[in-house]
Amino acid sequence: IEFDLGDLVICTKYIERWSKQNNVDWIRRFQRVIAHGLCHLIGCKHENKTEYEKMRVYEEIALRAVVGTKYSLESMKLKVD
Repeated sequence: IEFDLGDLVICTKYIERWSKQNNVDWIRRFQRVIAHGLCHLIGCKHENKTEYEKMRVYEEIALRAVVGTKYSLESMKLKVD
């Protein structure tokens, strides 16, 4: 089975700059950007707080499934519908 959801374009220079400015590990930020982009490819939006919080949950799921990184949904205090 083949799926074509679209393309992700990632600017690594932006990720590096953002990571330094926010004192965040570059790899963790890169993983988050990939998860965020995947969420957009499946139709998630974040135009309001409710959509943003739901998208963050999906990002966490993507990070766990694709990257294998263990993030805690509980620590984010997000409610999964």
